[in-house]
Parts: sequence; C-alpha cells; structure tokens
Amino acid sequence: MALRRRFGNNSGMASFPRLVPLNAIPGFTDVLLTKPEITIGRSRTSDVYLEDPSISRLHARIRVQDGTHVIEDNRSLHGTKVNGKLVEAQPLAHNDVIELGVYALKFVTSQVGDSQTTLGNSDFDRMQLLLNVTRSINSSLALREVLEHVIDAVIQVTRAERGFLMTLSSNNALEFRIGRNCDRTELESDGLSVSLSIIDRVRSSESPVVLSDIEEGAESAYSPSVIGLGLRSVMCVPLKTNDRLIGLIYVDSHRRAKQFGDTDLSLFQSLANQAAIAIEKSQLYEQLQGYSSSLEEQVRDRTRDLVQANEELKLAYRELQEAQSEIIQSEKLAAIGRLAAGIAHEINSPLGVLTSNMDMLGQLARLEGSKPQDMLDDIAASSSAASSRLQHIVKAFEAFTGLDEAQLKLLNLNEVIDAALTLLQHEIPSRVRIVRNLGHVEAVRCAPGRIHQAFMNLLTNAVQSIEGEGFIELRSEQSKSHVRIIIRDSGRGMSAEQLARAFDPGFSPKRDRMKASLGLVITGQIVRDHRGEIHLDSTPGVGTTVTVTLPVQT
Repeated sequence: MALRRRFGNNSGMASFPRLVPLNAIPGFTDVLLTKPEITIGRSRTSDVYLEDPSISRLHARIRVQDGTHVIEDNRSLHGTKVNGKLVEAQPLAHNDVIELGVYALKFVTSQVGDSQTTLGNSDFDRMQLLLNVTRSINSSLALREVLEHVIDAVIQVTRAERGFLMTLSSNNALEFRIGRNCDRTELESDGLSVSLSIIDRVRSSESPVVLSDIEEGAESAYSPSVIGLGLRSVMCVPLKTNDRLIGLIYVDSHRRAKQFGDTDLSLFQSLANQAAIAIEKSQLYEQLQGYSSSLEEQVRDRTRDLVQANEELKLAYRELQEAQSEIIQSEKLAAIGRLAAGIAHEINSPLGVLTSNMDMLGQLARLEGSKPQDMLDDIAASSSAASSRLQHIVKAFEAFTGLDEAQLKLLNLNEVIDAALTLLQHEIPSRVRIVRNLGHVEAVRCAPGRIHQAFMNLLTNAVQSIEGEGFIELRSEQSKSHVRIIIRDSGRGMSAEQLARAFDPGFSPKRDRMKASLGLVITGQIVRDHRGEIHLDSTPGVGTTVTVTLPVQT
C-alpha cells in the first residue's frame, strides 16, 4: 500500500495549491496542483497514484473551474469524502480534508516551507485525527481487528515508520501480538530488531519512554541496543486498565529522526488508554463467546446421549419427561451465555463511544476557537445517541431476565419481538434483512422471561437457517380473542419428515438440526403452557414459516 506523487516538486511553485498527506508515508511531502485537472486512483496512469484495494482505478479527479479547485468522485466503490461527508462534486477551500479509502489529504492554498511542520503545529488537526482513530478502535469487538486498528492508529498519530503491540499473557510474559509498517504491511515476530532495554524499562516502571533525534555516535547517552540498531527516534508507552499493566505499544523510526514533543506523547498516551480499554473488552467478549459455545456444545452432547439412551433402553415416558426437563434447564444456561455475549457486545460499543468522547473533552478543554465548539457539538450528539442506545439495551435486558419466573403479567408481543432483536443484533449478519410488519395487538397475560426465551429461540433458528443473503419477515395480527405472531424466513427449510418430528428433541444427528430442534422443543412447551398453539410450514430450499397463537386474557 503506497501513495505516489507523479509530478512536480515545490521549487518555484509557490502560487499553486497542494495536497498534504495526513497519513505517515516516508519520503513523501506533498502534491502540487500544477495542472488544470489531475486524476486520483489505483491506476498507474493516475496523476496521484494510491496503491490500496479500497481505492478505485479512477477514484476521483480535481479540476479547476472558474478559478476554483473542485473535487469530483468518479462513482468510486467506497466514495470520496470532504471533511467527513460523502460528495459527488465539491469546491475545495483551504484546509479541507479529503478522504479516499484509507487515505486523508489536506487541501492547502497558502505556501509554507515544510508541510510536516504545518501539520505538527495544528493542535486541532491532531485532535480531530485522535477522535477519528479512537472511534475506529471502538468500532469492532473482534480482537484481531481491534489490534490492527490500534497499531495503524498509533503510527498515524505519531507518524513513526513502524509500530508493535505486545500484551501480557496469563503467566505475566510479554507476547508479541501485531507489528506493522507505516504502509500497513505486516511484520513477523521472528527476527524483529527492537530495543529490548526500552521495552524492559517501560514494563518495569510502567511509565513512557521517549527518545527523539538520536544522533550517531551518542553511545554515552543511549543504550547500546538503540545505537546498534540504528534507531533515530523511539517512543514506548504502557497499556494500562484500572492501574493494571496489560501490555505496551512501541514505535520507532530508522530512516529519519522524529522530534517527539509533549503533544505527541499526550496524544499517544490518550490513544493508549483507549486502546487498553478496547483490547480488554475484546478479550472479555471472546471469553464470553467461548463460554456460550461451550455451554451449547454441552447441550448438544447431552441431547445426543439422551436420544441414544432412549433408543437403546426403551425408557419409560416418565423418564423421558425427566430427561427433557434436564435438557431444557441446560438450554436455559446456554441462552444465558448467548445473552451475556450479546449484552457485552451491545453495551461495550456505546460505552466505547462515551469513553473516547470523555477523553476528547479533556483534550478540547485546552483548545480555543470555533473548531473545538464544532467538535463539542459532534461529541454531544454521539454521546446522546450512545446513551439512548444503552437505555434501549437495558430495557430489553430487563424484559428477558427471570427465565423461570412464574408470575404472569400483561405483555405486548410487539415489544417482545423488538427486545429479542435488540439482544440478537450482534448475531444477525448484514446479509440478512429484517422486515417488520407489526400491527396493533392487545397485551397477553404471560410469564415475561419464558415468552422472551421462546421468541429468542425462534429468531435464532431463523437467522441460523439462512446461509447466504436472505430475509426474516415478522408479522403480528389481532383477532377477537387471540394474538398471532408470524416469523417467516428464506432459509434452507425442512422436509416433510423433519417437520413431522420437529418438536422431538434431537430428531436428527446433524449438529445444526439438533440445535434448532432443541429450541423448538422448549418453545413448543412454553407456548402450550400459555394455552397457545405453534405451527410450522416449511419447504426445502424456500424457507420456513412459524406461527405462534396466544389467547388474549384479561
């Protein structure tokens, strides 16, 4: 991944505007706009060549119209943004930030001697950059993606040539997790040339180490490893949560010295704080997922053993009922595991937004002018949205609690569907479209926890039955004495034989069908306990429709 300038340098070009890259690209300064039209894209014939899969071959062009430079998007796959907004054609003003895929370029009309110095002196630009990268860190819970976001963000903020991230293992040993160059190419752990003395110093003191502008022949001032490795600049900070060291981040440069200042260190530490929180919550989420998967595997194994025992020993009907009760209890535990993973996912995302916003507020307090006010408005809006999301999640969680609660309450089944979708949102892939056709229905008297579990099971089965793109349609209808909920999916469907045994636990040795069958067994029992009916209609390759009818009880 590289950015290449195809024309001009800045000698004798003082009257021309230019594009200044905000990404760290060694040896690259800026692009002077010396022609009436320039092209930007992944084609090697482009004036500005951006070598990255996120860039289209002819991504955009900048042309002069009536003395004004205008950027035009060429129907690119990922679009072109100016100051964070997608545009088709947009006149450019001084200091506008153009985003093309992973790249950010600033349009500058005034002439200064060194574009790197201009960037370093703009506190607002660095704050905006930190806000963007902390949001990207909190955009995922997959640990590998979080680590990649973190190290790329660190290199972007510090403008170092390469960076490494290490975490502490369960036995308190430092483990290499990820290393990247400034062009985002991967670095392997074998044979890495890093200053172990600096790493040991940061780990033992839990304080940052900053070395700037290291000169050759300075053995007396620096450790032999720093000089021997030819390092020109090094910065290493600890990763800590709740005053507990969980790892460290290390960046350095070999080709040119980087003068790290107090602002660089402050931004690096702020980013490290956000990274530590994101890494810890990703590790927690993976543990919860593992716990949920383990419980589900135990349920499948126990179900298979019970079915085999039933066939071999011809157990009495009473013994089978007792065994089914044990299975149902195990499924409730698995449901709690899935719910815990869902809650961790749904709550941590808005919490990450709020956490990064609070950190940004502290940084913005030191700035003056109108631009920080715009960022404050942005932070306030995102914080409000995150708080509203948390309230919705907590409401859905409260509705699901009490799986064994027997007390009957009046409940609107439309609200049950919405709560289940909220808690299952992390399990519904983007390829599955949810279609709501929920009409006005009266409340039914039911046990809230058990009814929520029933519809969670039905929605989970519907999602898991769709292997490619598809949809799940949700309908609610009201008759004189009943409320009817219809869940129709475009999944793989079931044969007539499978339908006939759908409510028998583990009717098929196939793992996916045993899992779906167990959910249907529990759901069927819950519906019947509420004096309701459940009906299945399915066609292989077309999909399945589940109809649940419950009486309106006053």
